[in-house]
Amino acid sequence: MLKNNIHLLIVASVLWFSACTRSLTFQALSPAEITLPSNVKKIALVNRAVPSQENRNVLEGLVTGEMPGQDKQGRQAVLMTLLGSLQNSPAFTSNLAQEELKGSKSGSEFPIALSASEIANLCNKYGSDALVVLEHYDSDCIPGAANVKKEKVTNKDGSTTEKTFYEVVQVGNVKAGFRIYDKSGKIIDEFEIKRNMSWTTRGDSPLQAVASTIARVDYMNNLSKNIGAQYSSHIAPYWTTLARNYYRKGKNPLLKIGSRYAATNDWNNAQKSFLDVINQEGGLGKDAARAYYNLGLCYEMKGDLYKAKDAVSKAYAIGGKAMALNYANILTNRINTEQLLEQQLRK
Repeated sequence: MLKNNIHLLIVASVLWFSACTRSLTFQALSPAEITLPSNVKKIALVNRAVPSQENRNVLEGLVTGEMPGQDKQGRQAVLMTLLGSLQNSPAFTSNLAQEELKGSKSGSEFPIALSASEIANLCNKYGSDALVVLEHYDSDCIPGAANVKKEKVTNKDGSTTEKTFYEVVQVGNVKAGFRIYDKSGKIIDEFEIKRNMSWTTRGDSPLQAVASTIARVDYMNNLSKNIGAQYSSHIAPYWTTLARNYYRKGKNPLLKIGSRYAATNDWNNAQKSFLDVINQEGGLGKDAARAYYNLGLCYEMKGDLYKAKDAVSKAYAIGGKAMALNYANILTNRINTEQLLEQQLRK
């Protein structure tokens, strides 16, 4: 009985919270994992992951389950995804070099670094301050044992028959390594990424289940695209989706009016309404706390994180709600990352 009452209390609390609040999402820039030198404004992407001994790579493919041309497709998927992500970031301008350079024997490990003259020639050709080089790339797809499955199939006449098929769990692995060189030939960063994914294919025979080429190509290319996107966030600020809750009403009718302005992204009128609530309530009480909280959201949407943090801190001081404390902590983190972001955007 007690457990049922607690469950009902939790459900009631969630419903009450949903009725009192609205949510919104918005896009904001997040800083990259590393900060490149301030003189790096233009970069060129270079594919250097082509194996210097193609025959050796083909032999390895027979062992690892790699399809002909799979690594070539994968390298292209990495670089095109990386290029698109970098072009969507305001930190740099970027382009893709037309040359494809040969790296290690199998293309699956870091080769010796490019020479200073090679780097200078490429930087001059593409007008870049640095090179982002895909130094190695390797993929393999390993199928597991075929498992027999049975399912009932309904025929046109309404009768059912049992059909036997086979399922195979396949595991794809992709590994890629990158270096960044500045114009002088110095290695600024060296980074390796490994990703894996498993999926299930099926067929009328074990061989048919393993040989599901379309599924394998799609999954392996998606893994490669994920690597390109992950490396982009390693070196360049990226857009991310943030979510916020805000109060939609209270006893003071201006809270509801302000929240409606907020719902239409009219932050100036929303701000005015919430300030009026605070003044009318004498800066104290539940409605004032909610108004301060919502006012913080207005300031955040207008880009003033310090005013947002101050308003939300007042909301917590007056109302003592965990929602306000959590929001204040989020804003503190945003202020800290904003300083790093400004450095990466060369502001």
